[in-house]
Amino acid sequence: MTLLKIYDLETDFSKEFEAFLKDVKPWIDAYDQASFTARKARMMIIGTFVEASRQHKQHSPEFRKFRQLLNAQGWNQDVIDSNARAFKQYNHLRENGNPEFQALAEAASVTALAELQKHHGQNQVCYEAAMHLKRTKKVPTKEQIRGRVAGFLDDRFQSRFENRSRPVLDQVSTEAPTAIKQESRITPEHMRDGITSEYELEHVERLIANESLPFITSIPEAMAWWKFACQRDLLLTIVKQKI
Repeated sequence: MTLLKIYDLETDFSKEFEAFLKDVKPWIDAYDQASFTARKARMMIIGTFVEASRQHKQHSPEFRKFRQLLNAQGWNQDVIDSNARAFKQYNHLRENGNPEFQALAEAASVTALAELQKHHGQNQVCYEAAMHLKRTKKVPTKEQIRGRVAGFLDDRFQSRFENRSRPVLDQVSTEAPTAIKQESRITPEHMRDGITSEYELEHVERLIANESLPFITSIPEAMAWWKFACQRDLLLTIVKQKI
């Protein structure tokens, strides 16, 4: 946990402790940035090593020597595997060509990149994380990414349930509850455009409203862009696996 978490706590501290936090803040900022830079550098070292060792198997004895140096740093197999996944996702975002994705690649922590890589096939999660960074100047945490994939969070990484009102039962009833049928916004026109769920409709509406994609002005255009992005990512994955 980063030391900066103390500044996010909604607690009434004493004046003396608040003065201490103010005095130490520049040093905590410097330490946090240095730690972030060091972890990103470790990712680049490990990721570059893993890719190079796979491409140049004829020089495996030399790469084994470097691997021993990595182990001497205390970087065990779990560390190497997670950083290699993060490096793969970092390159994927950088090669996308979208400035929002490139910004996400640079701002995301190694743990966030590794978590995004686990859900590489769900391109919309990366897009939503990039838009979250643009809106809030913060990258979603590993826990938020997991919550979004599981469906507990919406496309702004907010809980889907926290704003729902809870019914108050004044008395116990023996009657079976009546199911409340919610009106669906999916119209025949939507279904012709390929939208079959509220989630897909919500996603394309976000694409249309997104100010960084001014060329998307209609649902068919949004669906075409979304499908193209997903197919492109799938093709790149298949090509890299074959290589």
